[in-house]
This record gives sequence, structure tokens and C-alpha cells, in this order.
Amino acid sequence: MTLGQCRCGPEHLGAINEAIPGPTQLGSGCAFSCVDPAPAIKIDTGDVVSTVGYSTKRQVDAAVAAAKQAQIAWARTTVAERAGVLTAAVDAIAERSEEISRWITTETGKTIAESREEVIDVTLTIARASIEDARRFGGTNRPAWNESHKNRRTHTIYQPIGVAGFISPWNFPVEMVANCVGALMMGNACVWKPSEWAPFGPQLLVEAFTSAGLPQGLTNLIYGGPETGELLVTHPDVGFLAFIGSTAVGELGGNGPLIVLDDADVDAAVDAAVASCFYMAGQVCTSAERILVHSAVHDEFVQKLTARAAALTVGDPLDESTELGPVSEKRILAKIVAHVDDARDKGATITTGGGTSGQFHEATVLTGVTRDMRIHQEETFGPFAPIVKVDSAAQALTLANDADYGLSMAVFTSSLTTAYEMSEGLQPSTPGRTIGSWQARSAGIRKAESAASSEPMRCAPLPTSRPLASPCCDRSASGLTLSALAGGYRS
Repeated sequence: MTLGQCRCGPEHLGAINEAIPGPTQLGSGCAFSCVDPAPAIKIDTGDVVSTVGYSTKRQVDAAVAAAKQAQIAWARTTVAERAGVLTAAVDAIAERSEEISRWITTETGKTIAESREEVIDVTLTIARASIEDARRFGGTNRPAWNESHKNRRTHTIYQPIGVAGFISPWNFPVEMVANCVGALMMGNACVWKPSEWAPFGPQLLVEAFTSAGLPQGLTNLIYGGPETGELLVTHPDVGFLAFIGSTAVGELGGNGPLIVLDDADVDAAVDAAVASCFYMAGQVCTSAERILVHSAVHDEFVQKLTARAAALTVGDPLDESTELGPVSEKRILAKIVAHVDDARDKGATITTGGGTSGQFHEATVLTGVTRDMRIHQEETFGPFAPIVKVDSAAQALTLANDADYGLSMAVFTSSLTTAYEMSEGLQPSTPGRTIGSWQARSAGIRKAESAASSEPMRCAPLPTSRPLASPCCDRSASGLTLSALAGGYRS
């Protein structure tokens, strides 16, 4: 069921359909137009590519009610039955992956390669893994904990919470469906509010679910901005929430440091900086927002990163050769320009980039960045590599922690001891230990050839578990696996 409407072009904004729980529910609220950030590469006013009607409170209530009703029968199905339906649903998404990817690029400005990565490498991979995890996810039967309980056993079962709410961001508009799959596999129903800035990709995914035979009312789509999100978050029948959002929503933003020490592999560090600073034009919460480089390797690092940034191909995000697309919104571009002006006024040097054309911003490298600059203290959310020269690991650690929020971090060093000391001393919310050829990517710490890594969890359903009424309730498994975190259950 879709509450709210999304169709290609404003002329398709249709009539209101109030049938509950029918397959489609059109929003009767005010219309919101999504603008292509890169029409014909020259951005003036932008072209409207999709229009949505915001869901009303009545329609949000109806979506939750339909999900609550459908969940009762769904929870009684076997894991094998759910896996069969959801595998077909994921296969249906895979068949439409190119169509979905092109819509993501059209609405967000991500390069087509980045959109395909979101759909195929991330969403489909995690969705399939969630299905397989749930096949093996069962209860426990533990012996007594102490002498007084020697004749008892602790038996843990897992039950679905009920209705799961999902709020997805514009920059990763369909990734959340992987979490929906986990929730559905655990016997829950879903109500999903995609970003009003990128609504059409999620609708294509829900259409694929419907075509695969997912029961009616089990997965519902609502449209709207913060007001709609608040209706979902505060709804008494929504048992838990998964989201990716702004500081106001609760993710805390991102201003993570990438640290390059004097014994680092400079080429590997440059590779990581390019990926982390310029992936999706830097519009990712886990991008490297500050690069702290030891003075012993500073000049080499700056020279190599400047050359790589200047060589990036900027252009139409639907063009296969494009490496850097546009900034998605004018308000983001205005913030980027303000941060550049502030840094330049306070003494920073631009070694490459700094210019704009429409909503495109050049890949930019800045040196001489200091802690009093906005680009150091705030999340710029653009294609920038702000470099701070440091003289020691201790100084890098102090500066890295000198921020109101972090979210992610990376350390490049050839010393295992230093890597652990730095990662344990850093205070971002999703630390990862990075050694030698380990590479920091915009989506977190990715595994390179010679090392392992720790992927940050991008969304946190609350609560992850609820105990049944039992004095011997065991909560030891409340969130250690993907399907548990993304799925929602009671233990």
C-alpha cells in the first residue's frame, strides 16, 4: 500500500483513493516536487522529475492499522514461507535494479555507478543475508546461572514486535529496504517513509514486493517531510524505528577524522581520502570531513591528493564515465560555499577546485586548515578534503576529538600498537581500526586486501528487544546480528 503519491512528472498527481487496505493509497496533502539536480548538466532552475502528495494523519494512521492487521497472519507463517516470499521479492528488485538505479541518480545526483552500488552491492546483498540469517535464528536453552536456580533452565524465544517504522534519507533512498526485509523475516510488518527529496526509487521497490506476492498491507509506503515522520515516530502502534537522518532526527551528523601518521602508506591513504571525500560528492555522513596529516608525509600526501582530485571526471551522473556528480540541493551548495569562503578568509589555501557551476562543485583540496574554521568544526557535506598538518600522533588525537560529533574515523599507520592506541583514544560514534592498506570509504571502513574491518551500523531500531514476562529472561542476543538489529524481536 502506498500512502502518498509519486509519479514521474507533476501532471500525474492523481485523485485521492481512500480504500484501506488497498494496494495503493494516494496522499491528499500538499504536493512536493523533486527536482533533478543535473538537468542536461547545466543547472539553472532544475527540472521536476517526480511529484508526491504528502500523507495526511488519517492516512498514516491507516497505513499503521493495515500493517498491524496484516502482521497477525504473517507472524503465524513459518520462516521457510517468509523466506520464499521475500526471496521472490528480492529477485523482483534485482530484475528492476537498473531502472531503480537510474531513478536514484535522477533524483539525487549520485553517479549511476554509485546508485548501482547502493542497489546491488548494498541493498540486495544485505537483504539476501538477512533472509539467510533469519533461517538460522532461534531461541536458546541455558543451564542455571547460580546455585539457587540449579533446577531451572532459561528458555529464550523470540517474537516479532509488530509494526516497524522506517525513515530513509535522500542520499541512500533504497538501502533501508534491506532492513525492511530483516524485519519482515522476523515476522513484523513495515511502514516506510522515504525522503521527500528522493521518493520514487522506494516506490519501485514496494511495487516489486507487491508483484512478488507479499501479502497486502504488510509493507506500506507513506510520503511527507518532518511532520509525517513525527506522526510515524510517535504512533502508539509502531513498535520500533529504524532510521538514517540528521542531527535533529538523532544520527548526530558526521565530522569524522581521517588520520595519516608518519609511518603510513601514503598511496593507500590517498586512495582512501579520494573515496571518502568525493564519493557521492561528499554527501555522506561518514565521509572524511577532516584529514589530519603528519608533517613528515604532509607535502607528499597533499601533492598526490591534489592531482587525484583535479583528475576526477565531473559531469552528467547518468554518464558511465562520470566520477563526480552534482550537489543535490541548493541549500547544501550554499553551505559548502560559505565554508569555503570562511576557510579562505581565515588563511586556508585551495590547492585545487573551489569553483562552482550550477549545482556542481569542483573536488576541492584545502591546506592550512585550523580549528577555528567552520570547515573543521561543522559537517560540510560536500566534495572537500580539508587538510590539517600535525606534528605527532598525540596532536592528531587531540584535534580529532575536538568536535561536537564524529560518527566515523580512520587511522593510517603501519604500527598495530599505534592503531589500537589511536582507535581507543578516538571518540567518534563508529570507530574502526585502520592499519596499513586498510581503506576508509564513504560508507564506513571497507575491507582491503590485507586486513579486516568493522562496518558501522547505519541505522538503529529502538528498541531492539523486549523481554517477555519471566524472571529468567535472557537478553544476551539483543542486537548482535543484522537480522536481529534490523528485524526487531522480543526476547
